[in-house]
Amino acid sequence: MGFRANRAYLKDELQRCEGRFNQVASYLEANPAISLQERIISGHTYYYERFKKMGKSISRFYTKSPKEAKAKKNELNNNAILRKKLKSEKKELKVNINLLKRQIKIVDQGIKTSA
Repeated sequence: MGFRANRAYLKDELQRCEGRFNQVASYLEANPAISLQERIISGHTYYYERFKKMGKSISRFYTKSPKEAKAKKNELNNNAILRKKLKSEKKELKVNINLLKRQIKIVDQGIKTSA
């Protein structure tokens, strides 16, 4: 495989990685980490969603029903697992993007010296 073919392959791979990185980043930004908090006020139990928005912690009333709260907790646990996987994928993609950029730079230098 010549330098030019190798460069074309690296460029395609870089575009694919950057596209996936942007998808993951936008998903993580649009779906913040949410937890369910239980508060007892005047002897009654209330459930609140807790999340961060623009660096501030926000609590929003969710329900009084323990059944709904349990279902929501299961959903939030599944979302937390997905977020954890996506965060690690994002980290790997960032490393791969930097490596591909470095490899493209090396190939470009090889093309200049061989020409």
